[in-house]
Amino acid sequence: MTLSSQSQRRRKLETRFLVKTATDVYGLSDKWRADQTDADLVDEDGLSELIPATSPAQTWRYPSRTECRTYHTPVGGFSLSFKTRQIIAGAVPQLRHLGPPARGRV
Repeated sequence: MTLSSQSQRRRKLETRFLVKTATDVYGLSDKWRADQTDADLVDEDGLSELIPATSPAQTWRYPSRTECRTYHTPVGGFSLSFKTRQIIAGAVPQLRHLGPPARGRV
């Protein structure tokens, strides 16, 4: 996740990982350092942090391991996004009527 302030300066705030093992799943969050050179693992309890120089003041939440488990459940297949086969099954029939893209268009 990145933050873009009014000055258009962008910086990384967080990188999230979802780790799936043979029997379980767990989430991890890395908080990017102020100098943007690397990120460090957030404690398992998570972290709330005021984002400097924001108006109105904004707080960023780095989720705890428990918060990750609240959303990434076995019922949903642990994922919060579409799976490739779902996209193909839904999008391909809808797009087929458009035909191939015109030359030179992206």
